[in-house]
Amino acid sequence: MIPRFHPIHLLFTVGLSFFLLAGCSSGLFRSPEHEIPTLEQQLSATADSLLVINEEELGATVALDIRAMDGSALYAYDPNRLMVPSSVMKLITAAYVLHSLPEDYRWETEIYSTGPMDSAGVLHGDLVIKGGWDPSLSGSRPYAEWPWEHLKAWAELFYLKGLRQIDGKIIPAGLIVPPFNWESEDLMYRYAPVVSQLSWNDGLVKVEGHWGPNTIARCCPSHAFWSMNYASYRLSDFNILFGLNQGTFTYEEDQPADWDLSLWQGETFNAQDPRMLTADALRQAFFLTGITGGDSVAPTLFAPERPEGETIGIIHQSLPLDSLVSAMLKTSNNLWAEQLLYTTSRVVEDHVEFADAATIYNELQVDGVTSNSMDGSGLARRDNLSPQQVTDLLLYSHNRWGERWLDLLPEPGETGSTLENRLLNGFGRIRAKTGSMSRNRSLAGYFLDDDGNPIGTFCVIVNNSPTADSNNSFGNLSADLDRYIVSVLQLLDQYGVEAN
Repeated sequence: MIPRFHPIHLLFTVGLSFFLLAGCSSGLFRSPEHEIPTLEQQLSATADSLLVINEEELGATVALDIRAMDGSALYAYDPNRLMVPSSVMKLITAAYVLHSLPEDYRWETEIYSTGPMDSAGVLHGDLVIKGGWDPSLSGSRPYAEWPWEHLKAWAELFYLKGLRQIDGKIIPAGLIVPPFNWESEDLMYRYAPVVSQLSWNDGLVKVEGHWGPNTIARCCPSHAFWSMNYASYRLSDFNILFGLNQGTFTYEEDQPADWDLSLWQGETFNAQDPRMLTADALRQAFFLTGITGGDSVAPTLFAPERPEGETIGIIHQSLPLDSLVSAMLKTSNNLWAEQLLYTTSRVVEDHVEFADAATIYNELQVDGVTSNSMDGSGLARRDNLSPQQVTDLLLYSHNRWGERWLDLLPEPGETGSTLENRLLNGFGRIRAKTGSMSRNRSLAGYFLDDDGNPIGTFCVIVNNSPTADSNNSFGNLSADLDRYIVSVLQLLDQYGVEAN
Protein backbone atom coordinates (compact mmCIF):
# COMPACT_ATOMS: atom_id res chain seq x y z
CA MET A 1 0.00 0.00 0.00
CA ILE A 2 1.38 3.34 -0.99
CA PRO A 3 1.32 5.78 1.92
CA ARG A 4 -0.57 8.97 1.41
CA PHE A 5 1.05 12.37 2.08
CA HIS A 6 -0.81 14.98 3.99
CA PRO A 7 -0.69 18.30 2.12
CA ILE A 8 1.26 19.83 4.99
CA HIS A 9 3.85 17.02 4.76
CA LEU A 10 4.11 17.56 1.02
CA LEU A 11 4.63 21.28 1.50
CA PHE A 12 7.35 20.62 4.09
CA THR A 13 9.14 18.17 1.76
CA VAL A 14 9.11 20.58 -1.18
CA GLY A 15 10.34 23.42 1.03
CA LEU A 16 13.17 21.30 2.38
CA SER A 17 14.21 20.40 -1.15
CA PHE A 18 14.36 24.03 -2.19
CA PHE A 19 16.39 24.84 0.95
CA LEU A 20 18.91 22.12 0.16
CA LEU A 21 19.19 23.17 -3.46
CA ALA A 22 19.64 26.78 -2.45
CA GLY A 23 22.25 25.76 0.08
CA CYS A 24 24.17 23.85 -2.55
CA SER A 25 24.05 26.73 -5.00
CA SER A 26 25.28 29.14 -2.34
CA GLY A 27 28.23 26.95 -1.43
CA LEU A 28 26.77 25.71 1.87
CA PHE A 29 28.13 22.25 1.22
CA ARG A 30 31.14 23.37 -0.90
CA SER A 31 34.69 23.10 0.25
CA PRO A 32 36.42 26.41 1.09
CA GLU A 33 38.76 26.23 -1.92
CA HIS A 34 35.78 26.45 -4.26
CA GLU A 35 34.21 29.25 -2.31
CA ILE A 36 37.10 31.75 -2.45
CA PRO A 37 38.17 33.11 -5.88
CA THR A 38 41.81 32.72 -6.82
CA LEU A 39 44.24 35.63 -6.89
CA GLU A 40 44.29 35.50 -10.68
CA GLN A 41 40.50 35.72 -10.79
CA GLN A 42 40.54 38.68 -8.45
CA LEU A 43 43.28 40.41 -10.46
CA SER A 44 41.35 39.77 -13.67
CA ALA A 45 38.13 41.19 -12.23
CA THR A 46 39.99 44.24 -10.89
CA ALA A 47 41.66 44.90 -14.25
CA ASP A 48 38.30 44.64 -16.03
CA SER A 49 36.43 46.89 -13.64
CA LEU A 50 39.08 49.60 -13.19
CA LEU A 51 40.83 49.69 -16.54
CA VAL A 52 40.36 47.25 -19.41
CA ILE A 53 36.64 47.33 -20.19
CA ASN A 54 36.28 51.11 -20.08
CA GLU A 55 39.43 51.77 -22.14
CA GLU A 56 38.69 49.17 -24.80
CA GLU A 57 35.13 50.43 -25.18
CA LEU A 58 36.65 53.83 -25.96
CA GLY A 59 38.92 52.31 -28.61
CA ALA A 60 42.15 52.11 -26.61
CA THR A 61 44.58 49.18 -26.56
CA VAL A 62 45.51 47.75 -23.16
CA ALA A 63 48.29 45.32 -22.28
CA LEU A 64 49.70 44.44 -18.88
CA ASP A 65 51.85 41.94 -17.05
CA ILE A 66 52.12 41.25 -13.31
CA ARG A 67 54.77 38.83 -12.08
CA ALA A 68 56.07 37.48 -8.80
CA MET A 69 59.77 38.01 -8.12
CA ASP A 70 60.51 34.39 -9.04
CA GLY A 71 59.23 35.21 -12.52
CA SER A 72 55.94 33.34 -12.23
CA ALA A 73 52.91 35.00 -13.75
CA LEU A 74 50.32 36.41 -11.36
CA TYR A 75 48.11 37.94 -14.03
CA ALA A 76 48.58 39.04 -17.62
CA TYR A 77 46.41 40.65 -20.25
CA ASP A 78 47.84 40.48 -23.78
CA PRO A 79 51.35 40.72 -22.27
CA ASN A 80 53.27 40.08 -25.51
CA ARG A 81 51.60 42.80 -27.55
CA LEU A 82 54.12 45.38 -28.79
CA MET A 83 53.07 48.78 -27.47
CA VAL A 84 54.35 52.36 -27.41
CA PRO A 85 55.97 52.44 -23.94
CA SER A 86 56.54 56.21 -23.65
CA SER A 87 59.03 57.04 -20.87
CA VAL A 88 59.02 53.51 -19.49
CA MET A 89 61.69 53.14 -22.20
CA LYS A 90 64.04 54.99 -19.83
CA LEU A 91 64.22 51.84 -17.68
CA ILE A 92 66.06 50.13 -20.54
CA THR A 93 68.45 53.05 -20.90
CA ALA A 94 69.16 53.01 -17.15
CA ALA A 95 69.86 49.26 -17.11
CA TYR A 96 72.13 49.58 -20.15
CA VAL A 97 74.13 52.36 -18.49
CA LEU A 98 74.58 50.43 -15.24
CA HIS A 99 75.55 47.30 -17.15
CA SER A 100 78.06 49.04 -19.42
CA LEU A 101 79.74 51.72 -17.29
CA PRO A 102 81.67 51.32 -14.03
CA GLU A 103 80.00 52.71 -10.93
CA ASP A 104 82.73 55.33 -10.52
CA TYR A 105 82.36 56.57 -14.12
CA ARG A 106 82.41 60.34 -14.57
CA TRP A 107 81.66 62.45 -17.60
CA GLU A 108 84.37 65.03 -18.36
CA THR A 109 84.13 68.46 -19.94
CA GLU A 110 87.49 69.99 -20.79
CA ILE A 111 88.07 73.74 -21.16
CA TYR A 112 91.47 74.78 -22.50
CA SER A 113 93.23 77.45 -24.53
CA THR A 114 94.86 77.09 -27.93
CA GLY A 115 97.51 79.67 -27.12
CA PRO A 116 99.57 81.16 -24.28
CA MET A 117 98.55 83.75 -21.71
CA ASP A 118 100.89 86.71 -21.16
CA SER A 119 101.89 88.29 -17.87
CA ALA A 120 99.00 90.76 -18.06
CA GLY A 121 96.48 87.93 -18.15
CA VAL A 122 95.64 88.28 -21.83
CA LEU A 123 95.01 84.95 -23.58
CA HIS A 124 96.49 85.03 -27.08
CA GLY A 125 94.39 82.32 -28.62
CA ASP A 126 90.98 80.70 -28.45
CA LEU A 127 89.24 79.05 -25.51
CA VAL A 128 87.80 75.60 -26.32
CA ILE A 129 84.92 73.97 -24.44
CA LYS A 130 85.10 70.27 -25.34
CA GLY A 131 81.79 68.56 -24.63
CA GLY A 132 81.66 65.09 -23.12
CA TRP A 133 77.90 64.29 -23.06
CA ASP A 134 77.68 65.38 -19.42
CA PRO A 135 74.00 65.76 -18.45
CA SER A 136 74.82 67.46 -15.15
CA LEU A 137 75.95 70.73 -16.75
CA SER A 138 72.45 71.90 -15.91
CA GLY A 139 73.73 72.48 -12.41
CA SER A 140 73.04 70.38 -9.36
CA ARG A 141 69.78 69.04 -10.78
CA PRO A 142 67.72 69.20 -13.97
CA TYR A 143 65.98 72.48 -14.64
CA ALA A 144 67.80 74.31 -11.88
CA GLU A 145 66.39 77.80 -11.37
CA TRP A 146 69.62 79.66 -12.19
CA PRO A 147 72.14 76.93 -13.02
CA TRP A 148 75.34 78.93 -12.68
CA GLU A 149 77.10 76.66 -10.18
CA HIS A 150 79.50 75.04 -12.62
CA LEU A 151 80.05 78.08 -14.82
CA LYS A 152 80.84 80.31 -11.86
CA ALA A 153 83.33 77.73 -10.62
CA TRP A 154 84.97 77.56 -14.06
CA ALA A 155 85.24 81.35 -14.29
CA GLU A 156 86.71 81.60 -10.80
CA LEU A 157 89.31 78.92 -11.56
CA PHE A 158 90.45 80.72 -14.69
CA TYR A 159 90.56 84.00 -12.78
CA LEU A 160 92.81 82.35 -10.18
CA LYS A 161 95.03 81.19 -13.04
CA GLY A 162 95.48 84.86 -13.93
CA LEU A 163 93.12 85.13 -16.91
CA ARG A 164 91.72 88.63 -17.44
CA GLN A 165 91.00 88.85 -21.15
CA ILE A 166 90.41 86.45 -24.04
CA ASP A 167 91.92 87.82 -27.23
CA GLY A 168 90.48 85.10 -29.44
CA LYS A 169 87.21 83.21 -29.83
CA ILE A 170 85.27 80.85 -27.62
CA ILE A 171 84.93 77.51 -29.41
CA PRO A 172 82.19 75.20 -28.09
CA ALA A 173 82.84 71.73 -29.50
CA GLY A 174 80.49 68.78 -29.67
CA LEU A 175 78.20 66.75 -31.86
CA ILE A 176 74.56 67.59 -32.42
CA VAL A 177 72.53 64.44 -33.07
CA PRO A 178 68.99 64.08 -34.40
CA PRO A 179 66.79 61.96 -32.13
CA PHE A 180 65.13 59.16 -34.03
CA ASN A 181 61.39 59.40 -34.66
CA TRP A 182 60.62 62.38 -32.44
CA GLU A 183 57.48 64.11 -33.67
CA SER A 184 58.03 67.58 -35.13
CA GLU A 185 55.23 69.01 -32.97
CA ASP A 186 57.19 68.00 -29.85
CA LEU A 187 60.33 69.87 -30.84
CA MET A 188 58.99 73.29 -29.79
CA TYR A 189 58.64 72.21 -26.17
CA ARG A 190 61.33 72.09 -23.50
CA TYR A 191 60.87 68.33 -22.97
CA ALA A 192 62.30 67.80 -26.49
CA PRO A 193 65.44 69.97 -26.68
CA VAL A 194 68.22 69.68 -29.23
CA VAL A 195 70.45 66.75 -28.24
CA SER A 196 74.11 67.69 -28.13
CA GLN A 197 77.42 66.50 -26.76
CA LEU A 198 77.74 69.92 -25.11
CA SER A 199 74.56 71.14 -23.50
CA TRP A 200 74.25 73.53 -20.55
CA ASN A 201 70.95 74.12 -18.73
CA ASP A 202 69.45 71.29 -20.82
CA GLY A 203 69.81 73.50 -23.90
CA LEU A 204 67.17 75.88 -22.56
CA VAL A 205 66.94 79.65 -22.44
CA LYS A 206 65.08 80.68 -19.32
CA VAL A 207 62.97 83.80 -19.03
CA GLU A 208 61.73 85.27 -15.76
CA GLY A 209 59.63 88.38 -15.40
CA HIS A 210 57.25 90.48 -13.38
CA TRP A 211 54.55 93.00 -14.05
CA GLY A 212 54.86 96.72 -13.39
CA PRO A 213 54.43 99.96 -15.35
CA ASN A 214 56.22 97.98 -18.05
CA THR A 215 56.70 94.26 -18.38
CA ILE A 216 60.25 93.45 -17.28
CA ALA A 217 61.86 90.14 -18.09
CA ARG A 218 65.28 88.64 -17.47
CA CYS A 219 66.86 86.03 -19.69
CA CYS A 220 69.26 83.31 -18.63
CA PRO A 221 71.85 83.84 -20.00
CA SER A 222 71.58 87.59 -20.48
CA HIS A 223 70.75 88.71 -24.01
CA ALA A 224 73.71 91.05 -23.83
CA PHE A 225 75.96 87.99 -24.15
CA TRP A 226 74.06 86.15 -26.86
CA SER A 227 75.92 85.45 -30.07
CA MET A 228 72.63 84.47 -31.71
CA ASN A 229 69.02 85.44 -31.08
CA TYR A 230 67.65 82.19 -29.69
CA ALA A 231 64.19 83.67 -29.33
CA SER A 232 63.89 85.45 -32.66
CA TYR A 233 60.93 83.32 -33.62
CA ARG A 234 59.16 84.26 -30.36
CA LEU A 235 60.20 87.89 -29.87
CA SER A 236 60.77 89.37 -33.31
CA ASP A 237 57.36 91.05 -33.47
CA PHE A 238 57.93 93.25 -30.45
CA ASN A 239 59.79 96.47 -29.79
CA ILE A 240 62.28 95.33 -27.19
CA LEU A 241 64.53 97.76 -25.34
CA PHE A 242 67.57 95.97 -23.98
CA GLY A 243 69.39 97.21 -20.91
CA LEU A 244 73.16 97.30 -21.31
CA ASN A 245 74.69 94.16 -19.77
CA GLN A 246 71.69 93.79 -17.50
CA GLY A 247 69.84 91.03 -19.24
CA THR A 248 66.64 93.02 -18.75
CA PHE A 249 64.31 94.60 -21.23
CA THR A 250 60.92 96.28 -21.23
CA TYR A 251 57.89 96.43 -23.44
CA GLU A 252 56.51 99.90 -23.97
CA GLU A 253 52.89 100.13 -22.90
CA ASP A 254 51.66 101.18 -26.33
CA GLN A 255 52.92 97.97 -27.89
CA PRO A 256 50.44 95.18 -28.81
CA ALA A 257 49.98 92.59 -26.09
CA ASP A 258 49.03 89.54 -28.16
CA TRP A 259 52.13 87.63 -27.17
CA ASP A 260 52.55 84.47 -25.15
CA LEU A 261 52.13 85.64 -21.56
CA SER A 262 53.21 82.27 -20.18
CA LEU A 263 56.71 82.89 -21.50
CA TRP A 264 57.18 85.57 -18.87
CA GLN A 265 56.13 83.47 -15.92
CA GLY A 266 59.38 81.52 -15.64
CA GLU A 267 59.02 79.58 -18.88
CA THR A 268 61.82 78.20 -21.01
CA PHE A 269 62.37 77.61 -24.69
CA ASN A 270 64.90 75.57 -26.63
CA ALA A 271 68.14 77.04 -27.91
CA GLN A 272 68.65 76.36 -31.58
CA ASP A 273 72.26 75.41 -30.86
CA PRO A 274 72.98 74.32 -27.26
CA ARG A 275 76.73 74.61 -27.89
CA MET A 276 76.30 78.32 -28.56
CA LEU A 277 74.15 78.66 -25.46
CA THR A 278 76.89 77.06 -23.36
CA ALA A 279 79.53 79.41 -24.74
CA ASP A 280 77.38 82.49 -24.19
CA ALA A 281 76.55 81.51 -20.62
CA LEU A 282 80.25 80.94 -19.87
CA ARG A 283 81.08 84.32 -21.40
CA GLN A 284 78.60 85.96 -19.04
CA ALA A 285 80.08 84.07 -16.07
CA PHE A 286 83.54 85.29 -17.14
CA PHE A 287 82.30 88.88 -17.36
CA LEU A 288 80.77 88.73 -13.88
CA THR A 289 84.08 87.38 -12.56
CA GLY A 290 86.18 90.09 -14.23
CA ILE A 291 87.27 88.34 -17.44
CA THR A 292 86.46 90.09 -20.70
CA GLY A 293 86.72 89.25 -24.40
CA GLY A 294 85.79 86.09 -26.24
CA ASP A 295 83.07 88.02 -28.03
CA SER A 296 83.11 85.74 -31.06
CA VAL A 297 81.69 82.24 -30.72
CA ALA A 298 82.59 79.56 -33.29
CA PRO A 299 80.90 76.18 -32.65
CA THR A 300 82.43 73.06 -34.13
CA LEU A 301 81.65 69.36 -34.21
CA PHE A 302 85.12 68.23 -33.15
CA ALA A 303 87.37 70.09 -30.76
CA PRO A 304 90.81 71.20 -31.94
CA GLU A 305 93.62 69.39 -30.16
CA ARG A 306 95.15 71.13 -27.20
CA PRO A 307 98.57 72.26 -28.41
CA GLU A 308 101.76 71.54 -26.57
CA GLY A 309 103.39 74.38 -24.71
CA GLU A 310 102.09 77.14 -22.49
CA THR A 311 98.32 76.81 -22.34
CA ILE A 312 95.76 77.02 -19.56
CA GLY A 313 92.82 74.75 -18.88
CA ILE A 314 90.64 72.82 -16.46
CA ILE A 315 88.75 69.51 -16.51
CA HIS A 316 85.26 69.39 -15.06
CA GLN A 317 83.91 66.05 -13.82
CA SER A 318 80.24 65.25 -13.65
CA LEU A 319 78.13 64.19 -10.73
CA PRO A 320 78.33 60.45 -9.87
CA LEU A 321 76.84 58.01 -12.37
CA ASP A 322 74.04 56.75 -10.12
CA SER A 323 72.88 60.25 -9.26
CA LEU A 324 72.59 61.13 -12.95
CA VAL A 325 70.71 57.93 -13.80
CA SER A 326 68.41 58.45 -10.84
CA ALA A 327 67.71 62.08 -11.78
CA MET A 328 66.95 60.97 -15.34
CA LEU A 329 64.43 58.39 -14.11
CA LYS A 330 62.84 60.47 -11.37
CA THR A 331 62.33 63.61 -13.45
CA SER A 332 61.89 61.69 -16.73
CA ASN A 333 64.38 64.01 -18.41
CA ASN A 334 64.46 63.20 -22.13
CA LEU A 335 67.72 65.00 -22.91
CA TRP A 336 69.54 63.24 -20.09
CA ALA A 337 68.29 59.87 -21.32
CA GLU A 338 69.58 60.58 -24.82
CA GLN A 339 72.95 61.77 -23.54
CA LEU A 340 73.28 58.69 -21.33
CA LEU A 341 72.44 56.37 -24.22
CA TYR A 342 74.88 58.04 -26.63
CA THR A 343 77.62 57.99 -23.98
CA THR A 344 77.13 54.29 -23.32
CA SER A 345 77.00 53.42 -27.02
CA ARG A 346 80.22 55.37 -27.58
CA VAL A 347 82.04 53.66 -24.70
CA VAL A 348 80.81 50.16 -25.56
CA GLU A 349 80.85 50.30 -29.34
CA ASP A 350 83.53 52.97 -29.78
CA HIS A 351 81.28 55.06 -32.00
CA VAL A 352 78.49 57.55 -31.49
CA GLU A 353 75.46 55.61 -32.61
CA PHE A 354 72.55 54.67 -30.43
CA ALA A 355 71.94 51.07 -29.45
CA ASP A 356 68.46 49.76 -30.27
CA ALA A 357 66.33 47.77 -27.85
CA ALA A 358 67.24 44.38 -29.33
CA THR A 359 70.96 45.14 -28.98
CA ILE A 360 70.55 46.26 -25.38
CA TYR A 361 68.50 43.24 -24.37
CA ASN A 362 71.06 40.96 -26.01
CA GLU A 363 73.86 42.78 -24.17
CA LEU A 364 71.99 42.35 -20.90
CA GLN A 365 71.38 38.68 -21.71
CA VAL A 366 67.67 39.12 -21.16
CA ASP A 367 65.27 37.24 -23.44
CA GLY A 368 65.37 38.57 -26.99
CA VAL A 369 63.13 41.46 -27.92
CA THR A 370 61.51 42.42 -31.19
CA SER A 371 61.50 46.17 -31.44
CA ASN A 372 61.71 49.05 -33.84
CA SER A 373 64.70 51.36 -33.56
CA MET A 374 64.43 53.25 -30.32
CA ASP A 375 65.58 56.41 -28.71
CA GLY A 376 66.80 56.49 -25.14
CA SER A 377 63.94 58.51 -23.71
CA GLY A 378 60.73 56.99 -25.06
CA LEU A 379 59.65 60.18 -26.79
CA ALA A 380 59.69 58.44 -30.18
CA ARG A 381 56.23 57.22 -31.09
CA ARG A 382 57.64 54.32 -33.08
CA ASP A 383 59.20 52.70 -30.03
CA ASN A 384 57.76 49.24 -29.42
CA LEU A 385 58.02 47.05 -26.32
CA SER A 386 55.66 44.55 -24.74
CA PRO A 387 54.74 44.60 -21.03
CA GLN A 388 56.38 41.19 -20.57
CA GLN A 389 59.65 42.47 -22.00
CA VAL A 390 59.56 45.30 -19.45
CA THR A 391 58.88 42.96 -16.51
CA ASP A 392 61.69 40.70 -17.78
CA LEU A 393 63.98 43.73 -17.57
CA LEU A 394 62.72 44.64 -14.09
CA LEU A 395 63.35 41.12 -12.80
CA TYR A 396 66.83 41.05 -14.36
CA SER A 397 67.76 44.47 -12.98
CA HIS A 398 66.74 43.73 -9.41
CA ASN A 399 68.42 40.31 -9.47
CA ARG A 400 71.64 41.96 -10.60
CA TRP A 401 71.74 45.29 -8.73
CA GLY A 402 69.26 44.86 -5.87
CA GLU A 403 68.90 47.88 -3.60
CA ARG A 404 71.14 49.97 -5.84
CA TRP A 405 68.62 49.60 -8.66
CA LEU A 406 65.55 50.22 -6.48
CA ASP A 407 67.06 53.42 -5.11
CA LEU A 408 67.23 54.85 -8.63
CA LEU A 409 63.46 54.68 -9.12
CA PRO A 410 60.88 57.30 -8.09
CA GLU A 411 58.72 56.67 -5.06
CA PRO A 412 55.27 58.14 -4.40
CA GLY A 413 55.35 61.61 -2.89
CA GLU A 414 59.04 62.21 -3.76
CA THR A 415 59.54 65.92 -4.32
CA GLY A 416 60.42 66.84 -7.89
CA SER A 417 59.74 63.37 -9.26
CA THR A 418 57.02 62.24 -11.64
CA LEU A 419 55.39 60.48 -8.65
CA GLU A 420 55.29 63.56 -6.42
CA ASN A 421 51.49 63.60 -6.58
CA ARG A 422 50.81 60.03 -7.68
CA LEU A 423 50.26 56.63 -6.03
CA LEU A 424 50.05 58.31 -2.63
CA ASN A 425 47.63 55.59 -1.47
CA GLY A 426 50.26 52.92 -2.06
CA PHE A 427 51.54 53.12 1.53
CA GLY A 428 55.07 53.94 0.32
CA ARG A 429 55.32 50.41 -1.05
CA ILE A 430 55.64 51.10 -4.78
CA ARG A 431 58.58 52.09 -6.95
CA ALA A 432 57.60 52.96 -10.50
CA LYS A 433 58.50 54.71 -13.74
CA THR A 434 55.76 56.66 -15.44
CA GLY A 435 55.23 57.17 -19.15
CA SER A 436 53.16 59.90 -20.70
CA MET A 437 52.54 61.28 -24.17
CA SER A 438 49.44 62.22 -26.11
CA ARG A 439 46.89 59.36 -25.99
CA ASN A 440 49.42 57.04 -24.32
CA ARG A 441 50.13 56.26 -20.68
CA SER A 442 52.31 53.61 -19.04
CA LEU A 443 53.43 52.61 -15.57
CA ALA A 444 56.02 49.99 -14.63
CA GLY A 445 57.84 49.04 -11.45
CA TYR A 446 57.73 47.03 -8.24
CA PHE A 447 55.39 46.20 -5.36
CA LEU A 448 57.25 46.16 -2.03
CA ASP A 449 56.56 44.66 1.38
CA ASP A 450 56.71 46.68 4.60
CA ASP A 451 60.49 46.19 4.77
CA GLY A 452 61.04 47.52 1.25
CA ASN A 453 61.65 44.13 -0.37
CA PRO A 454 60.04 43.57 -3.80
CA ILE A 455 57.16 41.10 -3.86
CA GLY A 456 56.29 41.55 -7.54
CA THR A 457 56.74 43.54 -10.72
CA PHE A 458 54.23 45.15 -13.03
CA CYS A 459 53.95 46.90 -16.35
CA VAL A 460 50.75 48.45 -17.68
CA ILE A 461 50.62 50.20 -21.07
CA VAL A 462 47.57 51.87 -22.62
CA ASN A 463 47.79 53.24 -26.17
CA ASN A 464 45.41 55.37 -28.23
CA SER A 465 43.28 56.36 -25.25
CA PRO A 466 41.07 59.46 -25.23
CA THR A 467 41.29 59.46 -21.42
CA ALA A 468 45.05 60.12 -21.62
CA ASP A 469 44.53 63.69 -22.79
CA SER A 470 43.59 66.50 -20.46
CA ASN A 471 40.31 68.39 -20.63
CA ASN A 472 38.29 65.42 -21.80
CA SER A 473 34.94 64.08 -20.68
CA PHE A 474 36.06 60.44 -20.44
CA GLY A 475 38.13 60.48 -17.28
CA ASN A 476 41.78 60.56 -16.26
CA LEU A 477 43.88 57.62 -17.39
CA SER A 478 46.83 58.35 -15.09
CA ALA A 479 44.50 58.31 -12.08
CA ASP A 480 42.91 55.08 -13.34
CA LEU A 481 46.34 53.44 -13.63
CA ASP A 482 47.20 54.53 -10.10
CA ARG A 483 43.96 53.17 -8.66
CA TYR A 484 44.50 49.88 -10.45
CA ILE A 485 48.08 49.43 -9.23
CA VAL A 486 47.14 50.28 -5.62
CA SER A 487 44.25 47.78 -5.83
CA VAL A 488 46.65 45.10 -7.07
CA LEU A 489 48.98 45.79 -4.13
CA GLN A 490 46.06 45.35 -1.74
CA LEU A 491 45.16 42.02 -3.36
CA LEU A 492 48.75 40.80 -3.08
CA ASP A 493 48.60 41.60 0.63
CA GLN A 494 45.24 39.88 1.00
CA TYR A 495 46.52 36.68 -0.61
CA GLY A 496 49.80 36.73 1.29
CA VAL A 497 52.24 37.22 -1.61
CA GLU A 498 55.68 37.70 -0.07
CA ALA A 499 59.23 38.52 -1.13
CA ASN A 500 61.33 35.53 -2.16
